[in-house]
Amino acid sequence: MMESTQDAVTSQGEFRPIQDVILGSAILRCLHRSLKTTDMVFATAMSRFFVMDRRPLHPATEASSRRVSISHRTEMGFAIDHLDHLVLTVADVDATIAFYTSALGMEEVSFGNRRALRFGSQKINLHPAAHEFEPKAARPTPGSGDLCFITKAPMDEVICHLNATGHTIEVGPVERTGAVGKLRSIYLRDPDFNLIEISNYM
Repeated sequence: MMESTQDAVTSQGEFRPIQDVILGSAILRCLHRSLKTTDMVFATAMSRFFVMDRRPLHPATEASSRRVSISHRTEMGFAIDHLDHLVLTVADVDATIAFYTSALGMEEVSFGNRRALRFGSQKINLHPAAHEFEPKAARPTPGSGDLCFITKAPMDEVICHLNATGHTIEVGPVERTGAVGKLRSIYLRDPDFNLIEISNYM
């Protein structure tokens, strides 16, 4: 009796909900009680019919439903537009400001009792090591940054400026991959030995 129900459950290698298996088994037991042994084949066929009549959606339809559901969840989210500011924890705020204003042409700005470096429409907020502002990163560490800055100035001019102001270029010019295309980049270090990449899009 159970072999017939199992066949119905695994027919064509497809899964059947448990309620369908229970329905088919109940029908089969009822028919077996009421029909003669010679009618067993008919009873088995009937149980298959009732189970398959309640079969789940075709796999392709189920996949489509899942895609629609996932797409709907994505549309309900949000997208980040751009970076407003980042924070560097530094050993010496004055030395950091001197480097970024001299080497990279950033502008020192203050807000409240805090100091920062502005470039374009973004800024770098500075936290003095061991005296960070709350909230802060879990492990604020000077020298753990690795930043890439884009400039429209030709790379040859950038190199001349850095040489003239006494800032050592560690690597470059080399080709790299940026967020939206190929870069021509040079690398140097700030006073905390953060790795600073200055780049042109190619």
